[in-house]
Amino acid sequence: MLNTNPEPLLISANFSQAIYYGAFEMLGAFELRKLLKKTGNCNVKLSDHGCQGLSSSEFKDLLNSLIGQYGLLTAQGICLRIGRVIFQYLRRNYPEIIFNNSIEEHMQPLDKWIGNELENLTQWLQKNLACQIGMDKENENWVIRMNLFEKCHPEINKIYFYFFNGILQDCLEWMDSRHRYRIEMFSNSKDDHSSYSISISYQPID
Repeated sequence: MLNTNPEPLLISANFSQAIYYGAFEMLGAFELRKLLKKTGNCNVKLSDHGCQGLSSSEFKDLLNSLIGQYGLLTAQGICLRIGRVIFQYLRRNYPEIIFNNSIEEHMQPLDKWIGNELENLTQWLQKNLACQIGMDKENENWVIRMNLFEKCHPEINKIYFYFFNGILQDCLEWMDSRHRYRIEMFSNSKDDHSSYSISISYQPID
């Protein structure tokens, strides 16, 4: 279920630095500098020395600048790849989200094993991202519900999905190479462009 904690939404310094690393790996130093110059305070807050953490509005500005610089479709692909790099960065640097990928864990039923690990990830992200995240199981699918940025263009929230999708893709592929995972996003309301559900299904690889 969604955590409805009313505290101000702030991306942690740890995750902000992961965003910087992922963007650096994908864009290179020159392109990243150009992008950050368009976002004002983000350039300072994402520097290598003393990363302070981004507010939700600053991260929204960063995504908006990415769309403005590269176009929507290219920005979606960039966000997907950045998300995949971010998961590898987090797995290496933050032991609290290194999953129990032991033989004993693999012997559990798939629903329990993968479900536990997704719950670990969503709980960690809930504490470090500027959005509300919760997870449920519906029939054969896992469903992650996210409340994103309010009062902004819907495309900003959609591009956030690609960013989050990349994290999930790399996480699932790292945990389980025996199944193919499908990740889809659905809006929870025609009138609310900040509330989305992400459905995760799977099938064996032939």
